[in-house]
Amino acid sequence: MQEIKTLLALASNTSTKFDKFITASLFESKYRSADLLWHDTYFNNRYITNLIGGKDFHVGRKDRSIIGMNVKILARGGYRYTPVDYAKSILQKQVVTISQLPYHESLPGFFRVDSGISFRRNNPKCAWVVMFDIQNVTDRRNVFRQKYVYSEGEITSHYIYSLGLVPVFNFRVEF
Repeated sequence: MQEIKTLLALASNTSTKFDKFITASLFESKYRSADLLWHDTYFNNRYITNLIGGKDFHVGRKDRSIIGMNVKILARGGYRYTPVDYAKSILQKQVVTISQLPYHESLPGFFRVDSGISFRRNNPKCAWVVMFDIQNVTDRRNVFRQKYVYSEGEITSHYIYSLGLVPVFNFRVEF
């Protein structure tokens, strides 16, 4: 059995010369184990918020072409993980997690800024779009996972990071 409670969800889009959309959610994501206890899920990062904004500029004859610019800001809590039992791990010479505390610990929060520019040409029978986006414009090192390793009588841990700056080029034809 899984339960997801949304405590607060907000959305906003105000009409001005720029398109913008803001969302914010506070929530809990838990599951009930066989022993009838509630535990956090991997995705119980407790909050997420997005700020999305953009502007389209109509150009050319009869305003058939559009240059668009956009930005997206995402912030959320970190994913969850199960803590390691260091004493048992040393005795068993392998990484042993504390099974009574599944997803009890939380990784650091996640923050990313994406940006993009596009050119769209509307023709009578079809349209084409060229887009260039940059994901993680700030090249922030967001923690994706925490890895534990047993080696020579010691348990060490290190973070695994998500991708840094990612350029994305896209060309699309619409009929």
